[in-house]
Amino acid sequence: MGFGAYSLAIPQYRPGPGFTRLEQAHNDYLDLAANGGVVAVALAAWFIATIIWRARTALRSADIYRRAACLGAVAGILSIGVHSFVDFGLQVPGIALVFGALVVIAVADSRVESAMSEGNVKKLWHRRSAVKTLRD
Repeated sequence: MGFGAYSLAIPQYRPGPGFTRLEQAHNDYLDLAANGGVVAVALAAWFIATIIWRARTALRSADIYRRAACLGAVAGILSIGVHSFVDFGLQVPGIALVFGALVVIAVADSRVESAMSEGNVKKLWHRRSAVKTLRD
């Protein structure tokens, strides 16, 4: 069908007088499958698998704050995922923005953690103070 064409294709399959017009399926997953087909479902499965793989790495981190942030983000992602079974919440810009932010928090790069643990904080601090001295 193509993205955005659900409302054009569904009336021929819906019995009744047609007093109500359906714009979207009230399920994000069915809407994605109906609009994007197999390709969109495969890309969504790849995206979800990548998030799971990266979040598992973050949940095994030595940094307790990183683990806590990732656990909270994963809980938020799961709640949006469950909600998507009964509504099209990810098509609401605010919910989609929060979902994107939660994904970023859950899969935050481990290189930041390794840089902090290797004593590079002192080097970074000295660089900042040197740049500040040059500015003054």
